[in-house]
Amino acid sequence: MGRGSALIIALLGLLALLAGCGGGDAGTTEAAAPPLSKPRFLAAANRICVQGWRRDLEAARESYAEKARLSPHHTGAVRRQVRGTVLAPSLRARLARVGELGIPEGDEEQVKAILAAIDAVAQQAEEDPFGFKDRKAPFRQARRHARAYGIAPCARMFVPGV
Repeated sequence: MGRGSALIIALLGLLALLAGCGGGDAGTTEAAAPPLSKPRFLAAANRICVQGWRRDLEAARESYAEKARLSPHHTGAVRRQVRGTVLAPSLRARLARVGELGIPEGDEEQVKAILAAIDAVAQQAEEDPFGFKDRKAPFRQARRHARAYGIAPCARMFVPGV
């Protein structure tokens, strides 16, 4: 075998080795970002959640006003519908963005559990907005854990007046 063939085989082997690296299959939600320090993670996560929450306030109020105008005698049902169709999907999108941040080393399990608990409740609200109450124990517990970790804005789904 010549020198050129050996070089090609070596390059192919290197490419195969690099292709095998990647840390998981494409179906996982593992964060690709390097871990952040806890203060940087908290700042980034809270920024994502607060900015999203502000956008949600306006969208929810507009949606509520429109739907309440059409059904003035069913404002409770309108509130639940807005939570399920506007707030819950937006909350889930914010949680996904937070999950893509570099979670601080040693906190991965705790943060993923908090985000998963909030997401599960938001999914329930999205799937059954009329049966969902955001003051129930599972959401209250998820909010408590988020607050204890320092990401309380990431567990907001209730809009005052909506």
